[in-house]
Amino acid sequence: MVVVFTVYFNNAQDGGVLRFSSLSLGVGVYDGFLIHDSYSENELNGSNLIADLIFELDDYFFAIYYGTSLNKLDLEKEVYSEINLTIGLKFLERGRFILEGHAGLGYYTNKYILFDTKVTTSTIGLPVRIKANYFITPNLGIGVNPNITVNGIVPLINVNFTLVYRNKTYDR
Repeated sequence: MVVVFTVYFNNAQDGGVLRFSSLSLGVGVYDGFLIHDSYSENELNGSNLIADLIFELDDYFFAIYYGTSLNKLDLEKEVYSEINLTIGLKFLERGRFILEGHAGLGYYTNKYILFDTKVTTSTIGLPVRIKANYFITPNLGIGVNPNITVNGIVPLINVNFTLVYRNKTYDR
């Protein structure tokens, strides 16, 4: 993924300018699916917080995305965090409504309690995201952001409600 970003940035710098596009903050719910834990009663689900910072180059979006559970490991049995780099495209723009799709590569960490011991596992994740945003003003919008992260520990799905600030100070 890093190679794709590097090659694209090197080739696109001649024709385009990398610009700040948007910032999103959101809260939602998450659920780890395909969990079959026979040693403990761990459940990976609850509320989460997400943030993404998006830059635009030509017709592509490049995002840094962070998500984490709001639960505390001492109170809950299992928590997660992830940081991803994604590339995306705008699929649809109708008036104030914009639909984007993103995919990329990330780092996923899962923390859980097993036999009264805190355990941390980490792996590479493959995130796929959809961003459906409705802009109330030219710069401020609300959105729904469903995500799925496929990884070797526990695939994760989450749905978030976001507040979006976008940079509309430049001409497209």
